[in-house]
Amino acid sequence: MAYAGWASGEPKVTANHAQIQAGSSIAYLMKGSVEEAAYHVAPVLELPSELRISTVTGYLRKLESLLTQPRFANSGTAASLAVQIRDFISSPPSVMDLAEAR
Repeated sequence: MAYAGWASGEPKVTANHAQIQAGSSIAYLMKGSVEEAAYHVAPVLELPSELRISTVTGYLRKLESLLTQPRFANSGTAASLAVQIRDFISSPPSVMDLAEAR
């Protein structure tokens, strides 16, 4: 529904879109598709720090946890994505993020 609304001109709230993307990533990973999960979470991992709301970071923590399951142990994509998520969650705001937040 959100995509249809945005296509018809409704405003797009970036943090809400990130929630959708992160949730989609979890669903794809639960179905076993690391590549689809990585594709859908990629835009989320580019969010400026002020848009990293708790729901988004919570979904990312869940995604990271799923990536450590034994079934993904031999996946370089899963390992790389888990590192990217950890870095994203733990990274402090950048100078650019702080300037834009003012």
